[in-house]
Amino acid sequence: MTGACNTFFRLPELLASLAPFLSRSDLIHLARTSHDINAICIPLFWHSLDLQNFALLTRLIDSPDGQRAFRDNIEFIQEVAWRPEFSWFYFHSLWSYLNLKPPEALRSVLIDSALLHEDWGNMPSTPCDSLVPLPPLLRLTRLDVSMIGIPRVKLSPEPPRYHPGSHIHHHMWLIRLNCVTLTHLHLDQFDIRSFRVARDVCRTISQLCHLRTFRLGLYANQLITRPVLKALYFSCPSSLVDLDFSRLGFSVLTTPSIDPEMEHCPVVETLALPYVGGLSSGIQNIIEDIGQLCPLLSSVSFPSTCLGVHLMRVMEVIPAGRLKAISSCYTNGLDTPRISLALVRHSISLRQIEWTYSSQIESAVIQAVLTTCRNLQVFRVNDLGDMGTGGLLLAHAVEREWVCKGIRELEMQLSITSDGRSPAYMDDPSKATWTDDHHRHWEDLGMLYTQIGSLTHLQVLSLASVGWFSMGSDSPNRGYALSPLQTHLPGLLALEDVATGQIGYLEKFAGLLWLKELRGSFAWTNKDAVVRMGEREVDWFVEHLPALKVATFEHGNDCELLSMLRARRPGLLLRDKSPFFEFFAGK
Repeated sequence: MTGACNTFFRLPELLASLAPFLSRSDLIHLARTSHDINAICIPLFWHSLDLQNFALLTRLIDSPDGQRAFRDNIEFIQEVAWRPEFSWFYFHSLWSYLNLKPPEALRSVLIDSALLHEDWGNMPSTPCDSLVPLPPLLRLTRLDVSMIGIPRVKLSPEPPRYHPGSHIHHHMWLIRLNCVTLTHLHLDQFDIRSFRVARDVCRTISQLCHLRTFRLGLYANQLITRPVLKALYFSCPSSLVDLDFSRLGFSVLTTPSIDPEMEHCPVVETLALPYVGGLSSGIQNIIEDIGQLCPLLSSVSFPSTCLGVHLMRVMEVIPAGRLKAISSCYTNGLDTPRISLALVRHSISLRQIEWTYSSQIESAVIQAVLTTCRNLQVFRVNDLGDMGTGGLLLAHAVEREWVCKGIRELEMQLSITSDGRSPAYMDDPSKATWTDDHHRHWEDLGMLYTQIGSLTHLQVLSLASVGWFSMGSDSPNRGYALSPLQTHLPGLLALEDVATGQIGYLEKFAGLLWLKELRGSFAWTNKDAVVRMGEREVDWFVEHLPALKVATFEHGNDCELLSMLRARRPGLLLRDKSPFFEFFAGK
Protein backbone atom coordinates (compact mmCIF):
# COMPACT_ATOMS: atom_id res chain seq x y z
CA MET A 1 0.00 0.00 0.00
CA THR A 2 2.75 2.44 0.99
CA GLY A 3 4.65 1.85 -2.24
CA ALA A 4 1.54 2.41 -4.34
CA CYS A 5 0.75 5.61 -2.47
CA ASN A 6 4.27 6.96 -2.97
CA THR A 7 3.81 6.46 -6.71
CA PHE A 8 1.20 9.23 -6.76
CA PHE A 9 2.11 11.51 -3.88
CA ARG A 10 4.66 12.07 -1.15
CA LEU A 11 3.35 10.70 2.16
CA PRO A 12 5.28 13.07 4.45
CA GLU A 13 3.92 16.16 2.70
CA LEU A 14 0.41 14.71 2.53
CA LEU A 15 0.26 13.77 6.21
CA ALA A 16 1.80 17.06 7.29
CA SER A 17 -0.90 18.96 5.40
CA LEU A 18 -3.63 16.75 6.88
CA ALA A 19 -2.31 16.92 10.46
CA PRO A 20 -4.30 20.05 11.49
CA PHE A 21 -7.53 18.24 10.58
CA LEU A 22 -6.72 14.93 12.30
CA SER A 23 -7.38 14.08 15.92
CA ARG A 24 -4.74 12.48 18.11
CA SER A 25 -6.56 9.15 17.87
CA ASP A 26 -6.54 9.45 14.06
CA LEU A 27 -2.76 9.88 14.11
CA ILE A 28 -2.38 6.86 16.39
CA HIS A 29 -4.46 4.69 14.05
CA LEU A 30 -2.45 5.90 11.04
CA ALA A 31 0.83 5.19 12.84
CA ARG A 32 -0.17 1.54 13.19
CA THR A 33 -0.75 0.97 9.46
CA SER A 34 2.90 0.66 8.39
CA HIS A 35 6.45 1.32 9.53
CA ASP A 36 6.92 4.18 7.05
CA ILE A 37 3.72 5.94 8.07
CA ASN A 38 4.59 5.39 11.73
CA ALA A 39 7.87 7.24 11.23
CA ILE A 40 5.93 10.17 9.75
CA CYS A 41 3.07 10.25 12.26
CA ILE A 42 5.10 10.11 15.47
CA PRO A 43 6.65 13.60 15.01
CA LEU A 44 3.23 14.98 14.04
CA PHE A 45 1.65 13.40 17.13
CA TRP A 46 4.18 15.00 19.48
CA HIS A 47 4.44 18.33 17.66
CA SER A 48 1.72 20.02 19.78
CA LEU A 49 0.71 19.14 23.34
CA ASP A 50 -2.31 20.68 25.07
CA LEU A 51 -1.57 19.96 28.72
CA GLN A 52 -4.17 22.44 29.92
CA ASN A 53 -6.56 19.56 29.33
CA PHE A 54 -6.83 18.17 32.86
CA ALA A 55 -7.72 14.62 31.77
CA LEU A 56 -4.67 14.41 29.47
CA LEU A 57 -2.17 15.85 31.95
CA THR A 58 -3.47 13.55 34.72
CA ARG A 59 -2.96 10.48 32.55
CA LEU A 60 0.53 11.62 31.66
CA ILE A 61 1.55 12.34 35.27
CA ASP A 62 0.14 9.01 36.49
CA SER A 63 1.83 6.96 33.78
CA PRO A 64 5.60 6.24 33.96
CA ASP A 65 5.35 4.81 30.44
CA GLY A 66 3.75 8.03 29.26
CA GLN A 67 6.53 10.07 30.87
CA ARG A 68 9.17 7.90 29.20
CA ALA A 69 7.43 8.40 25.86
CA PHE A 70 7.44 12.16 26.55
CA ARG A 71 11.19 11.93 27.26
CA ASP A 72 11.99 9.81 24.19
CA ASN A 73 10.06 12.09 21.81
CA ILE A 74 10.89 15.45 23.35
CA GLU A 75 12.88 16.48 20.27
CA PHE A 76 9.60 16.58 18.29
CA ILE A 77 7.72 18.83 20.74
CA GLN A 78 7.46 22.37 19.38
CA GLU A 79 4.19 23.70 20.81
CA VAL A 80 3.08 23.36 24.44
CA ALA A 81 0.15 24.70 26.45
CA TRP A 82 0.14 23.95 30.18
CA ARG A 83 -0.86 24.99 33.68
CA PRO A 84 0.87 24.51 37.06
CA GLU A 85 -0.72 21.06 37.46
CA PHE A 86 1.79 19.83 34.88
CA SER A 87 4.47 22.51 34.62
CA TRP A 88 5.40 22.26 38.33
CA PHE A 89 5.77 18.51 37.86
CA TYR A 90 7.81 18.97 34.67
CA PHE A 91 10.32 21.41 36.15
CA HIS A 92 11.08 19.08 39.06
CA SER A 93 11.48 16.18 36.63
CA LEU A 94 13.78 18.43 34.59
CA TRP A 95 15.75 19.29 37.74
CA SER A 96 16.28 15.56 38.36
CA TYR A 97 17.54 15.18 34.80
CA LEU A 98 19.98 18.09 35.07
CA ASN A 99 21.42 16.76 38.31
CA LEU A 100 22.05 13.33 36.79
CA LYS A 101 24.10 14.69 33.89
CA PRO A 102 27.76 15.71 34.13
CA PRO A 103 28.42 19.40 33.38
CA GLU A 104 30.20 18.63 30.09
CA ALA A 105 27.05 16.90 28.82
CA LEU A 106 24.98 20.05 29.35
CA ARG A 107 26.87 22.52 27.21
CA SER A 108 23.70 23.42 25.31
CA VAL A 109 21.79 24.13 28.54
CA LEU A 110 22.77 27.06 30.72
CA ILE A 111 21.87 26.19 34.32
CA ASP A 112 21.10 29.60 35.71
CA SER A 113 22.00 30.08 39.37
CA ALA A 114 18.65 31.81 39.75
CA LEU A 115 17.02 28.37 39.65
CA LEU A 116 18.59 27.53 43.00
CA HIS A 117 18.35 30.89 44.74
CA GLU A 118 15.67 30.87 47.42
CA ASP A 119 14.30 34.23 46.21
CA TRP A 120 14.11 33.11 42.59
CA GLY A 121 13.65 29.53 41.35
CA ASN A 122 14.10 27.97 44.81
CA MET A 123 14.75 24.49 43.43
CA PRO A 124 15.50 21.81 46.06
CA SER A 125 19.13 20.94 46.72
CA THR A 126 18.12 17.25 46.59
CA PRO A 127 16.14 16.34 43.46
CA CYS A 128 13.02 14.18 43.73
CA ASP A 129 14.11 10.57 43.25
CA SER A 130 10.62 9.26 42.43
CA LEU A 131 10.39 11.11 39.10
CA VAL A 132 11.22 10.02 35.58
CA PRO A 133 13.96 12.51 34.62
CA LEU A 134 12.79 14.65 31.71
CA PRO A 135 15.19 16.61 29.47
CA PRO A 136 14.67 20.29 28.65
CA LEU A 137 12.40 21.39 25.82
CA LEU A 138 14.81 23.00 23.37
CA ARG A 139 12.79 23.36 20.15
CA LEU A 140 9.76 25.32 21.28
CA THR A 141 8.17 27.67 18.78
CA ARG A 142 4.99 28.28 20.80
CA LEU A 143 4.42 28.32 24.56
CA ASP A 144 1.05 28.99 26.19
CA VAL A 145 1.29 29.31 29.98
CA SER A 146 -1.63 29.80 32.33
CA MET A 147 -0.86 30.20 36.02
CA ILE A 148 -4.37 29.13 37.06
CA GLY A 149 -4.34 26.08 39.29
CA ILE A 150 -2.31 24.49 42.05
CA PRO A 151 -0.13 21.38 41.54
CA ARG A 152 -1.53 18.33 43.27
CA VAL A 153 1.32 15.91 42.56
CA LYS A 154 3.05 14.35 45.58
CA LEU A 155 6.80 14.28 45.06
CA SER A 156 9.51 12.58 47.10
CA PRO A 157 11.43 14.07 48.72
CA GLU A 158 8.92 16.85 49.29
CA PRO A 159 9.81 19.92 47.14
CA PRO A 160 9.54 23.50 48.37
CA ARG A 161 5.98 24.73 48.79
CA TYR A 162 4.50 25.88 45.50
CA HIS A 163 4.98 29.59 44.99
CA PRO A 164 3.71 31.31 41.80
CA GLY A 165 6.58 33.81 41.76
CA SER A 166 9.22 31.06 41.82
CA HIS A 167 7.35 29.16 39.15
CA ILE A 168 7.36 32.24 36.90
CA HIS A 169 11.16 32.28 37.23
CA HIS A 170 11.22 28.62 36.14
CA HIS A 171 9.28 29.53 33.01
CA MET A 172 11.48 32.50 32.21
CA TRP A 173 14.53 30.23 32.36
CA LEU A 174 12.93 27.77 29.93
CA ILE A 175 11.86 30.60 27.61
CA ARG A 176 15.43 31.92 27.49
CA LEU A 177 16.61 28.44 26.47
CA ASN A 178 14.30 28.74 23.45
CA CYS A 179 15.05 32.37 22.63
CA VAL A 180 16.08 31.58 19.05
CA THR A 181 13.12 29.35 18.10
CA LEU A 182 10.21 30.85 20.07
CA THR A 183 7.78 32.86 17.89
CA HIS A 184 4.52 32.77 19.91
CA LEU A 185 4.32 33.38 23.65
CA HIS A 186 1.08 33.62 25.65
CA LEU A 187 1.32 34.28 29.39
CA ASP A 188 -1.92 34.40 31.36
CA GLN A 189 -2.78 34.99 35.03
CA PHE A 190 0.75 36.18 35.81
CA ASP A 191 1.43 38.01 39.06
CA ILE A 192 4.14 40.56 38.24
CA ARG A 193 3.61 42.98 41.12
CA SER A 194 7.00 41.94 42.50
CA PHE A 195 9.80 44.06 41.05
CA ARG A 196 12.02 40.97 40.83
CA VAL A 197 9.43 39.03 38.83
CA ALA A 198 8.66 41.98 36.53
CA ARG A 199 12.37 42.48 35.84
CA ASP A 200 12.85 38.79 35.00
CA VAL A 201 9.88 38.85 32.60
CA CYS A 202 11.19 41.97 30.84
CA ARG A 203 14.74 40.60 30.66
CA THR A 204 13.47 37.38 29.11
CA ILE A 205 11.16 38.98 26.56
CA SER A 206 13.93 41.23 25.31
CA GLN A 207 16.00 38.17 24.30
CA LEU A 208 13.35 36.63 22.02
CA CYS A 209 14.72 37.89 18.73
CA HIS A 210 12.16 36.09 16.53
CA LEU A 211 9.03 36.60 18.65
CA ARG A 212 5.99 37.52 16.55
CA THR A 213 3.07 37.13 18.98
CA PHE A 214 3.13 38.17 22.64
CA ARG A 215 0.12 38.17 24.96
CA LEU A 216 0.24 38.94 28.65
CA GLY A 217 -2.56 38.84 31.20
CA LEU A 218 -2.39 39.68 34.90
CA TYR A 219 -3.63 37.62 37.79
CA ALA A 220 -7.03 38.48 39.35
CA ASN A 221 -7.54 41.87 37.65
CA GLN A 222 -4.38 43.35 39.12
CA LEU A 223 -3.20 46.79 38.08
CA ILE A 224 0.35 47.64 37.09
CA THR A 225 2.16 50.93 37.36
CA ARG A 226 3.26 53.17 34.53
CA PRO A 227 7.00 52.21 34.90
CA VAL A 228 6.22 48.49 34.64
CA LEU A 229 4.03 49.00 31.57
CA LYS A 230 6.76 51.13 30.01
CA ALA A 231 9.38 48.47 30.77
CA LEU A 232 7.20 45.79 29.16
CA TYR A 233 6.82 47.86 25.99
CA PHE A 234 10.54 48.57 25.76
CA SER A 235 11.33 44.88 26.30
CA CYS A 236 9.30 43.82 23.28
CA PRO A 237 11.52 42.86 20.34
CA SER A 238 11.06 44.75 17.10
CA SER A 239 10.01 41.52 15.36
CA LEU A 240 6.56 41.60 17.04
CA VAL A 241 3.52 41.68 14.76
CA ASP A 242 0.87 40.78 17.38
CA LEU A 243 0.98 42.54 20.76
CA ASP A 244 -1.87 41.85 23.18
CA PHE A 245 -1.86 43.76 26.47
CA SER A 246 -5.66 43.90 26.70
CA ARG A 247 -5.66 41.92 29.93
CA LEU A 248 -3.35 44.35 31.68
CA GLY A 249 -4.77 46.97 34.01
CA PHE A 250 -3.09 50.39 34.11
CA SER A 251 -3.36 52.02 37.54
CA VAL A 252 -3.37 55.71 36.61
CA LEU A 253 -6.28 58.03 35.98
CA THR A 254 -4.79 59.83 33.00
CA THR A 255 -3.48 58.52 29.73
CA PRO A 256 0.07 59.59 28.87
CA SER A 257 1.53 59.55 25.40
CA ILE A 258 3.01 56.24 24.32
CA ASP A 259 5.20 57.56 21.49
CA PRO A 260 8.48 56.05 22.78
CA GLU A 261 6.94 52.64 23.38
CA MET A 262 5.22 52.36 20.01
CA GLU A 263 8.33 53.53 18.18
CA HIS A 264 9.99 50.46 19.66
CA CYS A 265 7.47 48.15 17.90
CA PRO A 266 7.41 49.48 14.33
CA VAL A 267 6.13 46.30 12.63
CA VAL A 268 3.19 45.62 14.93
CA GLU A 269 0.16 44.50 12.94
CA THR A 270 -2.14 43.46 15.81
CA LEU A 271 -2.45 45.58 18.96
CA ALA A 272 -4.66 44.97 21.99
CA LEU A 273 -4.44 48.00 24.25
CA PRO A 274 -4.32 47.68 28.04
CA TYR A 275 -7.18 48.84 30.23
CA VAL A 276 -6.68 52.42 31.41
CA GLY A 277 -8.46 53.36 34.62
CA GLY A 278 -10.53 56.54 34.47
CA LEU A 279 -10.25 56.85 30.70
CA SER A 280 -9.82 60.50 29.79
CA SER A 281 -9.40 62.56 26.67
CA GLY A 282 -5.76 61.44 26.64
CA ILE A 283 -6.82 58.29 24.80
CA GLN A 284 -7.12 60.51 21.74
CA ASN A 285 -3.35 61.05 21.89
CA ILE A 286 -2.78 57.30 21.90
CA ILE A 287 -4.96 56.90 18.82
CA GLU A 288 -3.08 59.62 16.95
CA ASP A 289 0.22 57.98 17.95
CA ILE A 290 -0.98 54.62 16.65
CA GLY A 291 -1.76 56.10 13.26
CA GLN A 292 1.67 57.69 12.90
CA LEU A 293 3.98 55.13 14.56
CA CYS A 294 2.42 51.82 13.50
CA PRO A 295 2.14 51.96 9.70
CA LEU A 296 1.50 48.20 9.41
CA LEU A 297 -1.26 48.07 12.01
CA SER A 298 -4.28 46.09 10.76
CA SER A 299 -6.01 44.84 13.92
CA VAL A 300 -6.93 46.89 17.00
CA SER A 301 -8.64 45.79 20.21
CA PHE A 302 -9.86 48.42 22.65
CA PRO A 303 -10.16 48.08 26.43
CA SER A 304 -13.52 47.92 28.13
CA THR A 305 -13.76 51.69 28.43
CA CYS A 306 -13.87 52.50 24.72
CA LEU A 307 -16.05 55.41 23.61
CA GLY A 308 -17.66 55.54 20.19
CA VAL A 309 -15.71 58.62 19.16
CA HIS A 310 -12.41 56.84 19.87
CA LEU A 311 -13.45 53.75 17.94
CA MET A 312 -14.35 55.86 14.92
CA ARG A 313 -11.13 57.85 15.13
CA VAL A 314 -8.90 54.78 15.10
CA MET A 315 -10.69 53.59 11.95
CA GLU A 316 -9.95 56.99 10.40
CA VAL A 317 -6.24 57.21 11.24
CA ILE A 318 -5.38 53.75 9.90
CA PRO A 319 -4.69 53.96 6.13
CA ALA A 320 -7.63 53.09 3.92
CA GLY A 321 -7.90 49.42 3.01
CA ARG A 322 -5.57 48.22 5.79
CA LEU A 323 -7.83 47.58 8.80
CA LYS A 324 -8.72 43.87 9.10
CA ALA A 325 -10.14 43.57 12.62
CA ILE A 326 -11.59 45.97 15.17
CA SER A 327 -13.03 44.95 18.54
CA SER A 328 -14.19 46.80 21.63
CA CYS A 329 -16.29 46.39 24.76
CA TYR A 330 -18.89 48.73 26.21
CA THR A 331 -18.85 50.92 23.12
CA ASN A 332 -21.52 53.59 22.89
CA GLY A 333 -22.41 56.65 20.90
CA LEU A 334 -21.37 55.65 17.38
CA ASP A 335 -22.23 58.41 14.92
CA THR A 336 -23.99 56.70 12.01
CA PRO A 337 -22.76 58.87 9.07
CA ARG A 338 -19.20 58.96 10.40
CA ILE A 339 -18.93 55.23 11.11
CA SER A 340 -20.49 54.46 7.73
CA LEU A 341 -17.75 56.45 5.98
CA ALA A 342 -15.11 54.67 8.06
CA LEU A 343 -16.56 51.31 7.05
CA VAL A 344 -16.42 52.29 3.38
CA ARG A 345 -12.69 53.15 3.76
CA HIS A 346 -11.99 49.59 4.93
CA SER A 347 -14.81 47.72 3.19
CA ILE A 348 -12.46 45.42 1.27
CA SER A 349 -10.00 44.65 4.08
CA LEU A 350 -12.29 44.25 7.13
CA ARG A 351 -12.56 40.61 8.24
CA GLN A 352 -13.70 40.90 11.85
CA ILE A 353 -15.85 43.37 13.82
CA GLU A 354 -16.77 42.80 17.46
CA TRP A 355 -18.75 45.32 19.51
CA THR A 356 -19.65 43.42 22.66
CA TYR A 357 -21.64 44.68 25.65
CA SER A 358 -22.32 47.84 23.70
CA SER A 359 -25.13 50.36 23.85
CA GLN A 360 -26.61 52.94 21.51
CA ILE A 361 -25.46 51.02 18.43
CA GLU A 362 -28.06 52.19 15.94
CA SER A 363 -29.75 49.85 13.50
CA ALA A 364 -28.35 51.85 10.58
CA VAL A 365 -24.80 51.11 11.78
CA ILE A 366 -25.46 47.35 11.81
CA GLN A 367 -27.02 47.67 8.37
CA ALA A 368 -23.94 49.52 7.10
CA VAL A 369 -21.66 46.68 8.23
CA LEU A 370 -23.75 43.97 6.56
CA THR A 371 -24.17 45.87 3.30
CA THR A 372 -20.67 47.34 2.98
CA CYS A 373 -18.02 44.87 4.20
CA ARG A 374 -17.80 42.27 1.44
CA ASN A 375 -15.05 40.13 2.97
CA LEU A 376 -16.33 40.12 6.55
CA GLN A 377 -15.89 36.76 8.30
CA VAL A 378 -16.88 37.56 11.91
CA PHE A 379 -19.46 40.10 13.09
CA ARG A 380 -20.59 40.24 16.71
CA VAL A 381 -22.65 43.05 18.18
CA ASN A 382 -24.76 42.80 21.31
CA ASP A 383 -26.23 45.13 23.87
CA LEU A 384 -26.73 43.90 27.42
CA GLY A 385 -27.74 47.31 28.67
CA ASP A 386 -31.37 47.00 27.60
CA MET A 387 -32.41 43.84 25.80
CA GLY A 388 -35.83 45.31 25.09
CA THR A 389 -34.53 47.87 22.62
CA GLY A 390 -31.88 48.19 19.95
CA GLY A 391 -30.80 45.69 17.36
CA LEU A 392 -31.26 45.61 13.60
CA LEU A 393 -34.69 46.87 12.58
CA LEU A 394 -36.64 44.72 10.13
CA ALA A 395 -36.94 47.65 7.70
CA HIS A 396 -33.14 48.12 7.67
CA ALA A 397 -32.54 44.37 7.37
CA VAL A 398 -34.39 44.12 4.05
CA GLU A 399 -33.68 47.53 2.56
CA ARG A 400 -30.44 46.50 0.84
CA GLU A 401 -28.71 43.23 0.00
CA TRP A 402 -26.19 41.88 2.50
CA VAL A 403 -22.85 41.59 0.72
CA CYS A 404 -20.86 39.65 3.34
CA LYS A 405 -21.53 36.28 1.67
CA GLY A 406 -18.43 34.63 3.14
CA ILE A 407 -19.19 35.43 6.78
CA ARG A 408 -18.58 32.51 9.20
CA GLU A 409 -19.81 33.91 12.53
CA LEU A 410 -22.76 36.26 12.96
CA GLU A 411 -24.11 37.39 16.33
CA MET A 412 -26.62 40.22 16.58
CA GLN A 413 -30.03 41.28 17.83
CA LEU A 414 -33.11 41.74 15.67
CA SER A 415 -35.99 44.11 16.39
CA ILE A 416 -38.99 42.54 14.65
CA THR A 417 -41.92 43.12 17.01
CA SER A 418 -42.22 45.21 20.16
CA ASP A 419 -42.64 42.19 22.44
CA GLY A 420 -40.20 39.93 20.61
CA ARG A 421 -42.90 37.41 19.75
CA SER A 422 -45.03 36.45 16.76
CA PRO A 423 -47.46 39.16 15.59
CA ALA A 424 -51.16 38.52 16.14
CA TYR A 425 -51.96 38.28 12.43
CA MET A 426 -50.08 34.96 12.26
CA ASP A 427 -52.90 33.36 14.26
CA ASP A 428 -54.78 33.32 10.95
CA PRO A 429 -52.56 31.20 8.65
CA SER A 430 -55.19 31.40 5.90
CA LYS A 431 -54.34 35.12 5.57
CA ALA A 432 -58.03 35.90 5.06
CA THR A 433 -58.08 38.63 7.69
CA TRP A 434 -54.67 40.09 6.90
CA THR A 435 -54.35 43.76 6.02
CA ASP A 436 -51.88 45.19 3.52
CA ASP A 437 -49.55 46.00 6.41
CA HIS A 438 -49.72 42.40 7.58
CA HIS A 439 -48.86 41.07 4.12
CA ARG A 440 -46.01 43.57 3.84
CA HIS A 441 -44.62 42.59 7.25
CA TRP A 442 -44.81 38.89 6.39
CA GLU A 443 -43.01 39.47 3.08
CA ASP A 444 -40.32 41.46 4.90
CA LEU A 445 -39.81 38.52 7.26
CA GLY A 446 -39.30 36.27 4.25
CA MET A 447 -36.75 38.68 2.81
CA LEU A 448 -34.90 38.81 6.15
CA TYR A 449 -34.65 35.02 6.42
CA THR A 450 -33.62 34.85 2.76
CA GLN A 451 -30.78 37.30 3.51
CA ILE A 452 -29.58 35.10 6.39
CA GLY A 453 -30.01 31.90 4.39
CA SER A 454 -27.82 33.32 1.61
CA LEU A 455 -24.83 33.38 3.98
CA THR A 456 -23.91 29.83 3.05
CA HIS A 457 -20.51 29.84 4.80
CA LEU A 458 -22.02 30.46 8.24
CA GLN A 459 -20.70 28.23 11.01
CA VAL A 460 -22.02 30.13 14.05
CA LEU A 461 -25.35 31.98 13.97
CA SER A 462 -26.67 33.75 17.06
CA LEU A 463 -29.88 35.77 16.57
CA ALA A 464 -31.63 37.31 19.55
CA SER A 465 -35.08 38.79 18.99
CA VAL A 466 -35.34 41.79 21.31
CA GLY A 467 -38.57 42.11 23.24
CA TRP A 468 -40.14 43.98 26.12
CA PHE A 469 -42.74 42.77 28.62
CA SER A 470 -44.91 45.70 29.68
CA MET A 471 -46.23 45.74 33.25
CA GLY A 472 -49.08 48.09 32.33
CA SER A 473 -49.70 51.74 33.06
CA ASP A 474 -50.87 51.00 36.61
CA SER A 475 -47.64 49.30 37.59
CA PRO A 476 -44.85 51.34 39.26
CA ASN A 477 -42.40 49.45 37.04
CA ARG A 478 -42.80 49.95 33.33
CA GLY A 479 -41.67 46.40 32.56
CA TYR A 480 -38.58 44.36 31.84
CA ALA A 481 -36.57 43.11 28.90
CA LEU A 482 -37.11 39.53 27.77
CA SER A 483 -34.17 37.16 27.37
CA PRO A 484 -33.33 35.68 23.95
CA LEU A 485 -34.68 32.36 25.24
CA GLN A 486 -38.09 33.91 25.90
CA THR A 487 -38.50 35.67 22.56
CA HIS A 488 -39.12 34.25 19.11
CA LEU A 489 -38.23 34.74 15.45
CA PRO A 490 -41.71 34.87 13.86
CA GLY A 491 -42.41 32.24 11.23
CA LEU A 492 -38.86 30.91 11.05
CA LEU A 493 -39.12 27.53 12.77
CA ALA A 494 -42.12 26.25 10.77
CA LEU A 495 -42.29 24.79 7.26
CA GLU A 496 -44.84 26.06 4.77
CA ASP A 497 -47.48 23.50 3.81
CA VAL A 498 -50.08 24.52 1.23
CA ALA A 499 -52.17 21.42 1.89
CA THR A 500 -52.71 22.20 5.57
CA GLY A 501 -52.47 25.98 5.33
CA GLN A 502 -49.31 26.07 7.47
CA ILE A 503 -47.09 29.13 6.95
CA GLY A 504 -43.37 29.34 7.68
CA TYR A 505 -39.93 30.17 6.36
CA LEU A 506 -37.75 27.36 7.73
CA GLU A 507 -36.84 26.25 4.21
CA LYS A 508 -34.92 29.53 3.78
CA PHE A 509 -32.12 28.04 5.92
CA ALA A 510 -31.67 24.97 3.68
CA GLY A 511 -28.37 26.32 2.31
CA LEU A 512 -26.60 26.57 5.67
CA LEU A 513 -24.76 23.28 5.24
CA TRP A 514 -21.73 24.37 7.30
CA LEU A 515 -23.70 25.68 10.28
CA LYS A 516 -22.35 24.23 13.55
CA GLU A 517 -23.96 26.43 16.21
CA LEU A 518 -27.46 27.92 16.22
CA ARG A 519 -27.95 30.17 19.24
CA GLY A 520 -30.49 32.73 20.33
CA SER A 521 -34.27 32.92 20.05
CA PHE A 522 -34.85 29.39 18.77
CA ALA A 523 -36.33 27.64 21.83
CA TRP A 524 -38.81 24.98 20.72
CA THR A 525 -40.49 25.08 24.13
CA ASN A 526 -41.75 28.64 23.58
CA LYS A 527 -45.48 28.79 22.90
CA ASP A 528 -44.97 30.60 19.60
CA ALA A 529 -42.86 27.71 18.32
CA VAL A 530 -44.84 24.77 19.70
CA VAL A 531 -48.17 25.76 18.14
CA ARG A 532 -46.68 25.94 14.64
CA MET A 533 -44.29 22.98 14.67
CA GLY A 534 -44.68 19.26 14.23
CA GLU A 535 -42.93 16.11 13.07
CA ARG A 536 -42.19 17.61 9.64
CA GLU A 537 -40.01 20.26 11.27
CA VAL A 538 -38.21 17.62 13.33
CA ASP A 539 -37.52 15.62 10.17
CA TRP A 540 -36.23 18.78 8.48
CA PHE A 541 -33.67 19.41 11.22
CA VAL A 542 -32.62 15.76 11.11
CA GLU A 543 -32.07 15.79 7.34
CA HIS A 544 -30.77 19.34 6.87
CA LEU A 545 -28.00 21.30 8.63
CA PRO A 546 -25.71 18.22 8.68
CA ALA A 547 -22.88 20.03 10.52
CA LEU A 548 -25.09 21.30 13.37
CA LYS A 549 -23.72 20.43 16.83
CA VAL A 550 -25.26 23.03 19.17
CA ALA A 551 -28.74 24.58 19.10
CA THR A 552 -30.72 26.53 21.70
CA PHE A 553 -33.89 24.51 21.23
CA GLU A 554 -34.35 23.52 24.87
CA HIS A 555 -35.40 25.97 27.56
CA GLY A 556 -37.72 25.41 30.49
CA ASN A 557 -40.10 22.48 30.21
CA ASP A 558 -39.43 19.65 27.79
CA CYS A 559 -41.73 18.88 24.87
CA GLU A 560 -42.50 15.92 22.64
CA LEU A 561 -40.73 17.50 19.66
CA LEU A 562 -37.44 17.68 21.54
CA SER A 563 -37.73 14.02 22.54
CA MET A 564 -38.19 13.10 18.89
CA LEU A 565 -35.19 15.19 17.86
CA ARG A 566 -32.97 13.67 20.57
CA ALA A 567 -33.82 10.19 19.34
CA ARG A 568 -32.98 11.06 15.73
CA ARG A 569 -29.98 13.37 16.31
CA PRO A 570 -28.49 12.02 19.58
CA GLY A 571 -25.26 13.98 19.24
CA LEU A 572 -26.96 17.37 19.02
CA LEU A 573 -26.56 19.59 22.10
CA LEU A 574 -29.95 21.21 22.65
CA ARG A 575 -29.25 23.56 25.54
CA ASP A 576 -27.02 26.59 25.10
CA LYS A 577 -24.38 26.78 27.84
CA SER A 578 -22.79 30.04 26.71
CA PRO A 579 -22.53 32.64 29.52
CA PHE A 580 -24.55 35.20 27.55
CA PHE A 581 -27.70 33.08 27.36
CA GLU A 582 -27.25 31.32 30.70
CA PHE A 583 -27.20 34.75 32.34
CA PHE A 584 -30.54 35.75 30.86
CA ALA A 585 -32.02 32.32 31.46
CA GLY A 586 -31.34 32.80 35.15
CA LYS A 587 -29.40 29.53 35.40
